[in-house]
Amino acid sequence: MMAVNKIQIISSLFFLLVLSVVSCKKEAPLQPGDPDKNYLVVKDNPSDPVDHAIFKFYQETSVPVFYNDTIAREHVGDSAGIPVYFYHKLATNYTLLGRQNGLSYQLIAEKEWVLPVLPLLKAEVLLQVPAGIPVHSILLVKTLQIRGIPGSDNAGFSSIADKPYPALNTFIIPLVNPDTMTEAGRKNYVASILAKMASKKLLLEHLTQIKSNFYGITINSFPGQRIYGERYNVISPGGTIVPQEYGFIPASYSLSLMNRKIMPYAQDDLLTFLEAAFTYDTTAAFDADYTTYPLILQKFRAARTLLKTIGFRFAD
Repeated sequence: MMAVNKIQIISSLFFLLVLSVVSCKKEAPLQPGDPDKNYLVVKDNPSDPVDHAIFKFYQETSVPVFYNDTIAREHVGDSAGIPVYFYHKLATNYTLLGRQNGLSYQLIAEKEWVLPVLPLLKAEVLLQVPAGIPVHSILLVKTLQIRGIPGSDNAGFSSIADKPYPALNTFIIPLVNPDTMTEAGRKNYVASILAKMASKKLLLEHLTQIKSNFYGITINSFPGQRIYGERYNVISPGGTIVPQEYGFIPASYSLSLMNRKIMPYAQDDLLTFLEAAFTYDTTAAFDADYTTYPLILQKFRAARTLLKTIGFRFAD
């Protein structure tokens, strides 16, 4: 029994000795990354045609373009001899207004797909964006859905269902191939991007003016009635609703709840008219298409005025 106890004591002492040696061999703590480093800066890769084209785009526009939401990998230490990395991602699910839980998107499968759209973004989009609207970066994606409401048509005036989305430090844009688009399709695509960029700034900085000079055109024309987001059968029980008579463009957003049609929501109405403002070259051309609907004509002019307030320019 004494021999067994002696063996147990020796074994325990040996175990403690080994444990103390192992514990003394401490690993270096993980190091935080450089908080001042700007990971939105694009670096050249001359051996890669896509990355090189994106670098040239960045040089010419100062706007970085990404085809992946993970934009950098930073080595922050080692664990048991295995390197540990921190991955820097674009803040796609956040805006200045908070988290966007209804956002989903699919990354593109082949980065070569971005090449045809770069000239369009440079010449037809960014050259029109006023200096007061910062474009921190652009993330090109295969598909993008901002909200999913069954039975809804979110195409708006531009007929672009997958709207671009202004996130916190990037602007998410569904990818297209301009070479396969009609001239009208290109114009609608550009209008959908510019309208989203403009609406973000307008809603953040000019909401009072929007409520008074834009939403008010419809609201004040029907005092005592709730129009925005209201069901057709509540506004006109048993009757027929003609959205144009309420100041809504026919291609405006239409939604249905429990198989009942409802009027557009306020922000959707604004976005639709902003898209129209960028689609039509002149006010006269718009008037020719909607001459019998005075509220629509007023709201188109109000939308153009709002856009001019934040620096956009139009031929007329």
